[in-house]
Amino acid sequence: PYHDAQLSQQYLETARAVYAYGQARPAAQASNPEDFYTEESWQDDMALAAAELFRATQEPAYLADAQNYLAEAGMGGGIYWGDLHALAAYELARLDPASLPSALELLRANLETSLEDFHKHPFGAALNEYYWGSNEGLAGTALIALWYEDLGGEKTYHDLATAQVDFILGNNPWGVSFVNGAGSLWPDHPHHQVADLSHIQLVGFWDEGAVPLAVFEEQEIGSMPDDPLADFQTAEAVYHVWTPVYATNVPTISMN
Repeated sequence: PYHDAQLSQQYLETARAVYAYGQARPAAQASNPEDFYTEESWQDDMALAAAELFRATQEPAYLADAQNYLAEAGMGGGIYWGDLHALAAYELARLDPASLPSALELLRANLETSLEDFHKHPFGAALNEYYWGSNEGLAGTALIALWYEDLGGEKTYHDLATAQVDFILGNNPWGVSFVNGAGSLWPDHPHHQVADLSHIQLVGFWDEGAVPLAVFEEQEIGSMPDDPLADFQTAEAVYHVWTPVYATNVPTISMN
């Protein structure tokens, strides 16, 4: 297999430098503008970084850092761009058997909060209510359930994971796969300049998912002409595949 030792070493040294930069500035990253993509935690980011540096170097100091940062981070929530608690716990447990019990506890606590919504929702989505970026939350729940299964060998949350994947791939109120190219009905007009101007398909991209009608109306995007999903839109949730509708129809980086 191809391997560039010099480039690999360059990447490693850069990773060390970025990690040291974070150590010297123990704070959540600022958002610009301030009210957009706000983040409150930072120890989870450092825990994941330390775990990966330990994987690359086998230096005990990075392992100790990962353990300490994760303990400081606490339980956290699901997994999305602003919360890496679960991922950090999973990766650390894969590297350090002593961290396995606490990782399983963290993942299990997160999953237990999803079960009630999963059982109540008619399509099995782990949602109390829809929000902007719902699909990201569902995918995160599925990942955490599968990580738990991978670490502990138990299929306790396997049905929960499967239901979230099923919802994203078409078992939802609109009968639409939220992944371009998967299934028979999927988002073929995304809110994406290159795709729109070039008339191409972004095969494999994920959509944001449904949002409450009130959230959609707040954006003042306008009414979609000849909405093919009109019969399935409700005040609780709407989903549009019209190009201007970034609230439901944009291939976000963190989602993908």
